[in-house]
Amino acid sequence: MARKEAVVSIVESGNEVLLVKKIKDGTSLMSDKWHLPGETKIDGEPDEEAVHRGLREETRILVAKPVYLTTSKSPKGTLLKWYRCEALTRQLIPGDDAVDAQWADKDNVANVCDAEAVAMWPQAIREYFRLVN
Repeated sequence: MARKEAVVSIVESGNEVLLVKKIKDGTSLMSDKWHLPGETKIDGEPDEEAVHRGLREETRILVAKPVYLTTSKSPKGTLLKWYRCEALTRQLIPGDDAVDAQWADKDNVANVCDAEAVAMWPQAIREYFRLVN
């Protein structure tokens, strides 16, 4: 069985970052919580395609070419590949498993996101959001 992989996207528009809130299903780790958008990859799907597909499905926005930042593992062992990209569109229309989406000031992202989600961010992402002294 192949290892489960996902992509996580830091989508910027000016000084704002995209956040999503997943449906309340009781099974997903981020159920009913605000966090950076992520998408489980389909077998063999390239990372870049997964970023674009996930953002289209969850928010209907389009983004420029994703730039790789780092890799980490989720508590369940999923390999997470982190990307940054610029939004080409800003109108958010939640869909798929996202019930809401918003733009948050980059300096406030860690305060809006669920504390459990922030605690799982790898060092490079914590540094990106200036959470490391």
